[in-house]
Amino acid sequence: MLKPILPALLLCSAIAAGCVTGPRQGQGGRAAGPAVAASDSGVVLTLRNGTEVWLRQDTTPGERWRSYSGQGFLEPLGAYLIHVAFYEGSASMLIHYVTGDTTWLPGAPVLSPSGDRFVATSVDLIAEYNPNVLQIYRVRPTGFEKEFELSPVDWGPSDARWVAEDTISFMQNVVSESWDYEQRPARVVRATGRWRVVLQRPMNR
Repeated sequence: MLKPILPALLLCSAIAAGCVTGPRQGQGGRAAGPAVAASDSGVVLTLRNGTEVWLRQDTTPGERWRSYSGQGFLEPLGAYLIHVAFYEGSASMLIHYVTGDTTWLPGAPVLSPSGDRFVATSVDLIAEYNPNVLQIYRVRPTGFEKEFELSPVDWGPSDARWVAEDTISFMQNVVSESWDYEQRPARVVRATGRWRVVLQRPMNR
């Protein structure tokens, strides 16, 4: 039996004002427009053409293990946001409402002020289950185009936010001697059509 996903209000507010959770109600109380629901076996969502997409849980121990959680519908992106937990680690997934195409992300997308782009980050320097990466995507009518990717070896990016349409601030993380994250602010800036990273002086390791 299907049941609506509980609203992920904090996550939605951090991503975009247009984040919608749960099925919309049309006449007679029936769902209208993008809808995402959950069952004991996984998550089901509906594309614009009426096709249902099932994301089924897999509790087989090891690399096949998957658990899906619907985080809502992002209207500015025209896509569903799904959180995917693995046996070790996690990721985010966008499923386009029109095309049904899937885009894997290292974390939840953070929209630019205009909604034309988004950034996603991941840092995991200790357990090393997730990648250390920052990705920037351009929003297209039928999907998402990756414009930039940063994959540092000895540090990881986190806490990305848009300062302006062409500037993203984030935290540069390294592991301290006490096995905590030591952080320093950094930026990614776009000029003449290209993104570049602006770091402060090297951090002590």
